[in-house]
Amino acid sequence: MPIFNIILSWVVLGLKVLISLSAVVFVHELGHFIAARLRGVKVDKFSLGMGPKLAGIKFKELALPSSGG
Repeated sequence: MPIFNIILSWVVLGLKVLISLSAVVFVHELGHFIAARLRGVKVDKFSLGMGPKLAGIKFKELALPSSGG
């Protein structure tokens, strides 16, 4: 049973890191979006990551989180 707890703790840690990094990238990209809108640039979509679309209409969360989109 101790090995299960070790593996589970690593999985939970990995998920926390992934969620934290995704939040940082989201805020960063939101800054680009807001700056563009304030300068009058038409923005057709706001997305995070690359790959196939996972959810959303105007906002896209993509399969592989990364900056840009």
